[in-house]
Amino acid sequence: MAISIDLFNWERRAEALLNTLATKARSIARSEAFTPGGKLEQWERVKDTYSNDVDDLAAELRFARRGAEQVMDYARAAAVGEAPDPAKPDVGVELAVARLLARHEQWDVNAVTETLDPIMGTQTAAVFMDELVKRGSVDVDLLEALLEKLNPSIEQARTVEKYALTLVNSVLQPVLEELEELLDRGPLAAAVSGGGDIHRKARASMAETAGTGTFTVAENGKYTVNTDRLAGVANV
Repeated sequence: MAISIDLFNWERRAEALLNTLATKARSIARSEAFTPGGKLEQWERVKDTYSNDVDDLAAELRFARRGAEQVMDYARAAAVGEAPDPAKPDVGVELAVARLLARHEQWDVNAVTETLDPIMGTQTAAVFMDELVKRGSVDVDLLEALLEKLNPSIEQARTVEKYALTLVNSVLQPVLEELEELLDRGPLAAAVSGGGDIHRKARASMAETAGTGTFTVAENGKYTVNTDRLAGVANV
């Protein structure tokens, strides 16, 4: 089963951990009982406690990025259907595709649309489209446009993929980098000044970028989205 990552929840957990680490780093940084080397020794004890939590967040973000990169592929497969395993060809599907291909010598937009519409979501549809492209009967970009016309969820997935990649790379990745730096250097990290003050890096939040609601991405590209910025998106 594919691992799903709730991006809003990830941000909340990462921010909570960052605040915890920053508080501990500030306390050690302000202490007059330790030299810089002694402060790092104290920080090693903190690292032992929280390093697994940071590693878990890093792994989850990798899963989320992998899923964000596959949103369109997943939506397309869900709408169109998946071709049989090449190692286990389906004779029935191959015969059905052969009959469909024999209907026309030239495949224009209307011919492709009329043929695809009734079989969308089946293995036959997936193989049929692959064959059209392999034979040069239909341009790939034209075929993608037709698919989006036949199933609006594919077009919506394009928007979701763009948002998901932005959220992972531009909103959440900076939080992880800040976490990793603070965990690594503690009271000597760039986030902690000489006086022990915490200086957070400016960034957009999930709420500022995607609104409020739900934004979950699975590592296979499946998503569940319901935010005030993406209301009405059909989930896959």
